[in-house]
Amino acid sequence: MSSTTAQAILNVVHHYIIYAFSIIFIAGLVGNICNIVIFISLKMFRKCPGAYYIIVESIFDLSFSIVGSALRASEEIFNLDSDRIRLLWLIDQYFSTNCNPLMRQLSTIKLAKYLTAMAILTSFFYMIPFTMFYDIKVTFGCLLTNINLVRYYSFFHLPILQGILPILLASTFSIMAYRNVRRIRRQQMSNTRRRLDQQLTAMILARMILFVVCLLPYTALCFYVFNMQSHNNQTLRSAIEVLILALAVAISYLNISVCHSTSYRDSFDLIHVY
Repeated sequence: MSSTTAQAILNVVHHYIIYAFSIIFIAGLVGNICNIVIFISLKMFRKCPGAYYIIVESIFDLSFSIVGSALRASEEIFNLDSDRIRLLWLIDQYFSTNCNPLMRQLSTIKLAKYLTAMAILTSFFYMIPFTMFYDIKVTFGCLLTNINLVRYYSFFHLPILQGILPILLASTFSIMAYRNVRRIRRQQMSNTRRRLDQQLTAMILARMILFVVCLLPYTALCFYVFNMQSHNNQTLRSAIEVLILALAVAISYLNISVCHSTSYRDSFDLIHVY
């Protein structure tokens, strides 16, 4: 009876993945193309490091959307996702909106390019050991085969590097950037620059909330799966875990399928102006 139920759950997972990822693919394709077009077309964004990070992030997210489920395994193996880029533009937005001129000078396009390259290379080399010990043994996803690496992944990488640290950094710097923007009204600067900083910060706050909401379920479930040993005869439990994992992965993919700006109509009007 349990094996029949488990098979039925796996069939549901199969169809859910097909339809859910098809919708996410379309949403990600449209949303990220809009992001790239808007931030490349507007001249006032071209010299803004925060906009540069958003363009790079959108290119990564667009690649994930196009390749879809096949790149899901590559993302797990190489960890070349856009979270590192997202954290960079959260930090950059804090510096670019700071009242201190010396702090604002730390936000430059040149530094943004260096940091982006460093984030990609660091992620690649860091995940080489995981690539060597990954093995596809489950219906949905991959498993590590080295015991010591499993312990490191379970008790440090998942809860700290993939959970607490990015959420803490994203929340802290986005809140500080929001506080800086509230002080912008008292500064003497052009209306265009003030509007640019306010809009970028509003986007960042919205994406930070979505980032945390989408990351938490997936990280928590991965932590559970890695630390709970399922026996071979527990087919029903394994099927339920696969179903929940598929739901969590779909939620995490929503984070790359949303447009940044809530005022694209105004942005398209600005394209004709600038």
